[in-house]
Amino acid sequence: GPSLAGESVPSGIETFPPATRGALTVVLAAGYTRIGLVDGALEVGEHLPLRELRDALATPGVTVLRPASMGAVRAVQLESSGMQGHGHVFRLFRRGSLTDREEVYVLHAPAALRYRCLTLPLVNIRYTLRAMRLASHLARADEQALLRYMRDVPWFDRDRHCLSAAVYATCGTSRCARIMQTFDLMYRDIKHEDAMSLVSRLQSQYPGP
Repeated sequence: GPSLAGESVPSGIETFPPATRGALTVVLAAGYTRIGLVDGALEVGEHLPLRELRDALATPGVTVLRPASMGAVRAVQLESSGMQGHGHVFRLFRRGSLTDREEVYVLHAPAALRYRCLTLPLVNIRYTLRAMRLASHLARADEQALLRYMRDVPWFDRDRHCLSAAVYATCGTSRCARIMQTFDLMYRDIKHEDAMSLVSRLQSQYPGP
């Protein structure tokens, strides 16, 4: 899915489209026992239900790891059932720093275009603005104003053009170009980092033959 858009993964690890209803049942039936769930369908009736996840977790010998996107949200919900969360996004939801699952939502291209992201997930915007503030490129008041603005934008409209409009509205014309240039240079794709970290963990803990 979009969290691993265009990335090649090591041999021994197989990738599948964003998880939909029934997908976990299929891979378990195929004999997989180490499963990393990253991205999932957002459409009503298509998303992976909690019941299917609980059934997988109750299956002897099966380990389910979830980082990054909807995986992190589900990992917090099912931690007591044995699901293992992983990464920055999971920790933010676990400690309550994030509570809105739309923080991780992203509009993406179809499989033929390798799930390329078409919007910016709010969690990535949040991390990047924080990094800019810590590096003294942005004042805390500006950071907070930009986050308030972007929170009010529907997740499927949160793209770079929308962010540029937010910077223009909150920081003024004279600073807009510089702030956007710095944002592009410092952009943190946290969802991608978490997904790649999971790939590394799977490779190191469960190496193939």
